[in-house]
Amino acid sequence: MGIAVVMTAYQRPDYLEQTLKSWAGVRGLADVVSQTIHVEQSSVEYRVKCLAWEYGWSPRPNGGRLGVLVNPVESVSWAFRSYPEADFVVIAEEDVVVASDILEYFQWAQRFRYDESVGVVCAHRPQGTTVAQPRTDAVLRVPGFSCPLLWGTWRDRWEDFIEPTWDRDYRADGWDWNLGRVLKMAGKCSLAPEQNRSDHIGEEGGAHCTPAMFPETVDPGFRTDLPVCEYQIVEGPALWSGSQYQTRWRSLSGCGRAFAGASGGTSGRTAGRALSRWPSSS
Repeated sequence: MGIAVVMTAYQRPDYLEQTLKSWAGVRGLADVVSQTIHVEQSSVEYRVKCLAWEYGWSPRPNGGRLGVLVNPVESVSWAFRSYPEADFVVIAEEDVVVASDILEYFQWAQRFRYDESVGVVCAHRPQGTTVAQPRTDAVLRVPGFSCPLLWGTWRDRWEDFIEPTWDRDYRADGWDWNLGRVLKMAGKCSLAPEQNRSDHIGEEGGAHCTPAMFPETVDPGFRTDLPVCEYQIVEGPALWSGSQYQTRWRSLSGCGRAFAGASGGTSGRTAGRALSRWPSSS
């Protein structure tokens, strides 16, 4: 079973360089099936490619501008098509730095490959949550989708219900909240570490995050130099606080309505067919 890593890069090479420096300190990076950067067409495209080469990644030009909504789904689909030996794909971003044990954490999570209750593995607990003293070895089950700041999933989850229900139209909530509804409808959870393994650095130039919003997306306790540890599943919700988390928990409780009147890129029939292949474990 192999892991492939794909990163989406747009037109912010300064953030990309910081992110690649963090990946350079990741243990086990040399053992992944592939480490590829999907490069959007822009005036700094060549600089982005040079950074990829400098840090040992393979740049793959998109040949155009796919945008933040389509780029992730195309990148993950490409990775599964291109690398049959990869059963798990990690989707990274140019402005999301990582901890040194991020791949060890994803490798540990492979024990849930046949646990149908787990849909995805996230590197970050739900944004807006706080933990006074996060435990380095603690991993939690989060209903729906924990956080888009770096995550991964298995080939069967991707092909059976995540890709077919991807929200390409970016309606009110966006693809990450849509994915949360899809996972909850299917009775799936995310795995998320109590001590975040990723952090956001993209203060300027992002599609969604403004400089005013940026402080809310940063974990002041984030560490890149984490030791090797024995991860373990612990109970989660009672340990967390944060209005965003409580709001998300309540919103997910009504996620069965997510596709009641769906239109555009994702239809209710498509979602229903995809989800019917995954019996609910809730």
